[in-house]
Amino acid sequence: MSPCSVARALAPTMKQLTGYTASQTCPRITRSLPPAGATGEAQVGAYFPQTGLIALAADLDLTTPWGQSVLLHEMVHAAQHHAHGIPECRAALEYEAYAAQAAYLRLNGHDRDAALLYMFGGLVSTCGEFDPMHP
Repeated sequence: MSPCSVARALAPTMKQLTGYTASQTCPRITRSLPPAGATGEAQVGAYFPQTGLIALAADLDLTTPWGQSVLLHEMVHAAQHHAHGIPECRAALEYEAYAAQAAYLRLNGHDRDAALLYMFGGLVSTCGEFDPMHP
């Protein structure tokens, strides 16, 4: 399954979960990130607003709900950029992308992973100082 075909299949779900329409029929996607465990700072996906490129880990399995959720997360970032430009604090956009990713996992029966992503998204989506006692 090509990344482009997965992105096309995910576009209606992204619209349903976020209201965003995919900015391209097939976004620019590369499988250029290192495989899991290859580096100390490995990540599974990234969106680069300057180029519009979505980069995915070379070993990310796009036939699984987890792999598809990662691509969906990055597609949300591409749609955010298309709709709003690049905000001063890009972390503010993370919660929306993590929430969509978590909702997708929940739709596919992965409730525990979804709950963890909702929590993680809340932690990484703050701009400035974060005080858990005074959100």
